Amino acid sequence: MTGIAMFYVDHFTLLDQWPADTVGDRLRRTLEISHVRQIIIACERYNVGGSTVKKTRQPQAERVIGVAEDVAQALNAQFLLQNASDAKKIGSDKALKRVPGFAPPSIHAHNAASQVYAALARLLPKVLDQFVPV
Repeated sequence: MTGIAMFYVDHFTLLDQWPADTVGDRLRRTLEISHVRQIIIACERYNVGGSTVKKTRQPQAERVIGVAEDVAQALNAQFLLQNASDAKKIGSDKALKRVPGFAPPSIHAHNAASQVYAALARLLPKVLDQFVPV
């Protein structure tokens, strides 16, 4: 399962969890029918080094990220990989609680929302400022 969150022009959409093997088709369909002009797909970057490789096996997550990147390329969308720690700092609990109507149904959706929030803060800060009350 993977957490999915989206930001449309005026609201966050928390799509909760999708089985990994359905992410590509569901993401593509959702984005195609939304007719959004600017698409940014943000995913968590998994940093697996020599000391963590035996402890941290995330083949399903890596496949989902690859599928998301393929969808981004097919839809001419911007694809962004971000460290989880950076996303959680920028899209912190405190920051996300300011988002109107934000109520994550799962930790996966919450983490996905942190990624979306961080991507907006980095790439479209004026949009985020208009959307989220201070």
